[in-house]
Amino acid sequence: MSNFFEEMEEDIKNGATVIAPNNLPIRVRTWGCVYMEHEHASHPQYKFPITIEYIGDNPDVLDDINNNLASSKEDHAVLYIDSAIVLTLYECCYYIFYLKNGLGRKVDRYDDWKICEEDLNKLRLISEDS
Repeated sequence: MSNFFEEMEEDIKNGATVIAPNNLPIRVRTWGCVYMEHEHASHPQYKFPITIEYIGDNPDVLDDINNNLASSKEDHAVLYIDSAIVLTLYECCYYIFYLKNGLGRKVDRYDDWKICEEDLNKLRLISEDS
C-alpha cells in the first residue's frame, strides 16, 4: 500500500487539483481528488490559516478535550480582516474575533475562543497595511 505522499504525487501527475495559495503543506485530500493546505482553502475568500485556542470553562467542551474527542486548538481559515474584526471558517461554521483582544465566538452561539498570540500579532500587522 502506498503512502499519502506517493498517492498525492501520482494524482498530481494525473491532473489532480492542488489548492495551496500560501505554499503551505498539503493537509487535506477530498473525495474529488483535490489537495488543499486547509479544509477551506477552496473558499473564494480564503486567505490563510490561523490557530485558535479554547480558553473557556464549559464542562461539555472540556470533557471532549480531556477525552480526546476535541482539541483545545483549531486551525481556522481567515476569510476577512479589517481594523476591528477577523472572520474565520472552521468545519463549515463561521466565527468572529475581535482584533483588539483576539477573543471571539461562533456566529450562532457563544464559545470562549481566542486567536493565539503569534497569529494575532500577524493579523494586527496585516490590518494596519489594509
